[in-house]
Amino acid sequence: MGAHFAVDLAEGISIEKFRADYRGRLLAADARGGVNLFEAPDYTAAGPICWLMGAEGPGLSVKALELADERYWIPISRSVESLNVGAAAAVCLFDAARRRLTLRH
Repeated sequence: MGAHFAVDLAEGISIEKFRADYRGRLLAADARGGVNLFEAPDYTAAGPICWLMGAEGPGLSVKALELADERYWIPISRSVESLNVGAAAAVCLFDAARRRLTLRH
């Protein structure tokens, strides 16, 4: 509870404006393709990152995918079409935290 007070959230801003203002890398979580999140090299080592998440059905917009620096997918069972955005965000944020904590020590 209260974790949202410890992170920066951006709402009501276009992806173009966000891309122009954000100085880190934008990582797209995309069930349609990209690099396997669990097999990827350490994407946290090169500085700040921001995960882009889309709705469960449509996913991220074409523009958001174009502006993302990197694209990742979460390996799931073939019988499952996708994860809801909350579950996908939890997996991506946990993986980033795990990499920062374990790969640097």
